[in-house]
Amino acid sequence: MPKAVVLLLLVGMFIALVTMTGAIDLVSVSAFPHLTYTRLEFTFDGEFEVAQKPAPEGGLRFVVATVGIGDLLSLPDLSVDRLVTGVSVEGTAQGLELCLATSIFADRFEAYATSDPDRLVVKVYRKLVNLEEYATLQRRLEAVRGMKILLVDDDDGINNGNILGGVDVDGIYEKILTENLITYDILRVGHGSAGPSYDKLKDYDCVIWFTGIDALPCLLCSADQSNLTGFLEGGGRLLLVSQNYLSELGVKNPTANLAFKMGICKIKADTQETDVFGAEGSFAWGLALDLDYRFRPGGNWGDGFEISDSSYSRAVLVGDDGRYYGLQGEVGRGNFVFFSVAFENASMPVDREELFLAALGWLTGK
Repeated sequence: MPKAVVLLLLVGMFIALVTMTGAIDLVSVSAFPHLTYTRLEFTFDGEFEVAQKPAPEGGLRFVVATVGIGDLLSLPDLSVDRLVTGVSVEGTAQGLELCLATSIFADRFEAYATSDPDRLVVKVYRKLVNLEEYATLQRRLEAVRGMKILLVDDDDGINNGNILGGVDVDGIYEKILTENLITYDILRVGHGSAGPSYDKLKDYDCVIWFTGIDALPCLLCSADQSNLTGFLEGGGRLLLVSQNYLSELGVKNPTANLAFKMGICKIKADTQETDVFGAEGSFAWGLALDLDYRFRPGGNWGDGFEISDSSYSRAVLVGDDGRYYGLQGEVGRGNFVFFSVAFENASMPVDREELFLAALGWLTGK
């Protein structure tokens, strides 16, 4: 058995959803090659149960209980894919058997279920064998480690003094930074308070500011936006993650806020988009985020937007609806990355971490 296949099996996992109540069929199978992985999507017409099973001949094997093939017309052509060389679907006494043949370049996989639509997503990742690519990633990571970073916790959670029980998400960011040996200072914005002053911000090379997943309040008040603008114009680097900032701008004067300076126009609040992808030509090209909004305090969703024709900013994330959900660009002497969807809602931690580190790497300019 190839070594890569053994690695895949070692990280095997079990996935289960609520037991279905009627006859469920597999309706489509799609494949999406990306820069570092191949993504397979098995779409069903209802809720399902699935479990990984041993694959004696190598590769990956899943069994979906009491599901039929339905009107499945075709399987994706994987003849030129370097990671997944074939997919087979077969009905058995145990249920519908899904088999993926993997190549020697495959290193590990992740599998998870989504709802609306009901889908099994399998991502097979490749080994990092390109030494030049590895050197570039390491160079950027070292550049990130060399920055003086301020992490601004503005999620209005319990540890921010919200006694009504806001959701704390700062642990997600701290975990990624700590595990990648990136040092940082953290500042928690108190409940109902403005964020750090310009004098505080300018002491740092990079500011990572997040507002969490609660719908209200988003504390990017006018003073915060003015301070961040000054920080950027002075040469600072900003990573702003807020899925409610644009929602709260509403009909306010677009020339008087940070969004306008970043090149954002025509905001569509709470679009309910659940799949966003890296825009071609951006640092996120080849990446994707599946967003899980089943836990939405206050009914909060990500916000879509368009980019002003007069702006030099570039899209980072684009949704299936054609709107943008991420942006990279410059304000004054500084540069920024803005995401209008929350990392906290990403279905898989590895996708969140990869995009987060890629954004910080781009901010270093290395």
